Amino acid sequence: MVETTTDVEALVEPFSEGVTIGEGLKEFFPQGLEKPCNAAILVYNYKYDPEESIPNPNAPVTFLGSVPCDLD
Repeated sequence: MVETTTDVEALVEPFSEGVTIGEGLKEFFPQGLEKPCNAAILVYNYKYDPEESIPNPNAPVTFLGSVPCDLD
């Protein structure tokens, strides 16, 4: 958990690949998030296919996006 923020880069910065992930998310949210957050759930090696995914507006978490991340 981090200090509540709308800055996606600050939200994921504490994680091992936060800089890379933060830069990628910033492309989706150049003005920041609509609502402030204080935690992030990162899933590595997730194969996101928007054609097969069904959004759930009532889900307890919000999917922000999928960005490439070099883990080597």
